[in-house]
Parts: sequence; C-alpha cells; structure tokens
Amino acid sequence: MLQMMDDKAFFDNAVYHKGCITKYLLSKAKSESLNIASSILDHDTAFRSLISDVHEDLFVGKKAFPMSQILEIYISHLPDHLPKTYPVTKLQDKLERYYDKAIIVQPQRGQGKSNFVFSSNVSIGNVVAAAGKLKSKLKTSEIEQEVSQVSDNISDDQILHSAAKILRRDIENLTVPTDDYPTPNEASLAVSMERMPSSLTKFVLAMGQKYSVQTFDQQLYSIAKQVAWTMPETFRNHIIRLGGFHTLSCFIAAIGKLLTTYL
Repeated sequence: MLQMMDDKAFFDNAVYHKGCITKYLLSKAKSESLNIASSILDHDTAFRSLISDVHEDLFVGKKAFPMSQILEIYISHLPDHLPKTYPVTKLQDKLERYYDKAIIVQPQRGQGKSNFVFSSNVSIGNVVAAAGKLKSKLKTSEIEQEVSQVSDNISDDQILHSAAKILRRDIENLTVPTDDYPTPNEASLAVSMERMPSSLTKFVLAMGQKYSVQTFDQQLYSIAKQVAWTMPETFRNHIIRLGGFHTLSCFIAAIGKLLTTYL
C-alpha cells in the first residue's frame, strides 16, 4: 500500500502507528542515502579515469590543458544515468586537492576565459610556448567556424569583390624602387617575391594547381623532354605534352606550382 502512494498523499491522509511511520521514513532515507553514495562513487570513478587520461600529458609531455577541455574529458567518463554537467570550479578544486603542489592553475584575463592547468615542474618558457600553441589552435578553429558560418550568407561575387579590394589595397601600398630596377639577368622568382605583396602571393598559391601542363611544338618538344630528364626533381610536377607553344598560357598555368615549389 505504501509503495502505491506518493509522499504528499502519505503525509496528508495516512494515519498509522508511530512505529510504522518511523520505519517508512527510515527506509526512505536509507534509499536516498544509497542513491547519493552511488552517485559519489560514479563521480569518483570518472575522476580516476580523467587522471589516467591527462596525467602523462601533464607531467611527461609538459602539456598545458584548459579547464574547459579537462571538464569535457571528465564529463565523457560519467555514466549515462547521470547529468552531463558538472561545475568547473568544483572539478578544479578536486584537481588541486589531488595533485597539491604538483600542478599550477593559471587564470586567464577576460570574462569567460578558461584557466590553464600545467605541471609545476615545467619552465616558464615551456608554459608560454604550450599556451601560445594551444591559443593558436583555438583561434584557428574559431576562425574556421566564423568563415563557415559567414560563407553561407555571402555570394561568390561578394567574395571576389572583397578579395580584389584586399589585393588592390596591398598593391597600392607597395613601394617599388625605380632607380635600381633589376636587369633581365637579375630578374628571378626570389626578386619578384621581394616586391610582391604577401596577400597576392597567397591568392596565387590558392588559385594555382598542384602541377603544371606545358605544351611545346615539334621543334621544342624533344628539347623540353631532355631538359626534364636531366633535372627530374625540378620538373617532377611538370607535365610536358606535344602541342602549340604559348608562352603566356604556360606561365599562367605554371605560376601556382612554381610558387609552391620554391617558397
């Protein structure tokens, strides 16, 4: 009968002997205590699994972890019947109690910034390098996410217009000396790169293909093949075919690969 009644109905309507009420309340408290104990045990197991995952990276690999990442690892070890949430400050306290002085928790400036956790045995230089590398990865992922979100709302014409605007600005800001203009003998890819905006270089690299296809007429074809055979490493990404020889088209086709090869 007691099992069929909820707590409110029991307290409002039930009239039992004092001993029966006491027995019921004690059994209910015991059940709740068992549930709490089981939850604590599950959290302890998840914490031990967390330590197993990060310990070697912390003390051997000298890796710096953001607390947000540690929290994700911890939550991943919680069983399915428990909520997939946990206070990050509480987890940080558990880490500091467990490792004591073996770890250092470094706060970051700025609202919402995750603290960094690293071994107290690493040098300041290692910490700065590790934190900088991690921030770079996080920043890159944020930029990729922003680009993917924005690109869905921007047309191809808008993207091309923006690219042209950037290139035009950098070209206008480029100072090309005219008093020591290189002679034909001095002209080379390295000299051109020095007087070429970096944004234009990146644009050409992105536009260029992985290999270049160059066609030569009958008189030049055999000579081109001989040159390629004598320097296989230099021409490993060049495809030479018999056809019309067009200097400008060959240059446009090859420029992307040339920049990739020699930069």
